[in-house]
Amino acid sequence: SREAGRVGEPLPVSFLLKNISREHAHVLPTLGPQGGRYPRFAIQVLNEQGELQIPKPDVRCGFENPIETSDFVRLVPGEEMNPFGAGSSGHAMLEWRPTRPGRYQISAVYDAGGIVPDEWKGSVARMELPVQSLLENMPRGRFESNTITLVVLP
Repeated sequence: SREAGRVGEPLPVSFLLKNISREHAHVLPTLGPQGGRYPRFAIQVLNEQGELQIPKPDVRCGFENPIETSDFVRLVPGEEMNPFGAGSSGHAMLEWRPTRPGRYQISAVYDAGGIVPDEWKGSVARMELPVQSLLENMPRGRFESNTITLVVLP
């Protein structure tokens, strides 16, 4: 991330998930449109007036593929991963481009809550047992980033 961006360019920010425990942990990147099945990742951008900036909506078919064991990323203690990197579905807010200069407040939430398997299975009727086991053992809950201030220049 840089401290400043430009009008008309995507925000120069990135987000990482970091294993701060003393044991390895399995986590998932973003796997579908926001607000769908877990894990959910929300990025919030507020302008100087405190107005929430809204990206163009994702256009998707609506089918959510089942989670597979290969979707999980194993992190050793201290290791980080980009939840929007390889194997992820990305996030519309990372493509959002400010139209006005100013100071923007940016924060993110990785939500790994939800009932296993019901709120994680996507569009399939059943979840494979190895996947369910990994989900039940991964760090669960709502993880919030620090809020950063980004200056957008003309």
